Amino acid sequence: MTSLGAEPAAPMDSCASMRSFVLPQRRAAVAEDAVSLMRGTWEKERVQSHGSAFNGRLLTRVSAQVYLDDQDLVRFRDTLERHGWPGR
Repeated sequence: MTSLGAEPAAPMDSCASMRSFVLPQRRAAVAEDAVSLMRGTWEKERVQSHGSAFNGRLLTRVSAQVYLDDQDLVRFRDTLERHGWPGR
C-alpha cells in the first residue's frame, strides 16, 4: 500500500490482521468518497474493500484473515493502482 502513497493510520507494530491506511488526496474526503471507493473496486475488478471518510481523510482497511492470501492483497493494491480512488 505504501507504493500508492498510502500511509498507515496507526503504527504497524500495533496492528494484527487488520490495518487501515490513509489514501492520499488532493482535497478533503467526504462520506461519498468512501462509498465510491468500495463501489468502484467491486464494480471494476470484483474486489471487495472497505472505505471510510474521517476528519477529511479517506481510509481503507486491509484484512489479512485466514481466508485471504497474499494474491488477494496484491489484487486490491493493483486495483487501486489501475483505477485510483476519489480525490486522487
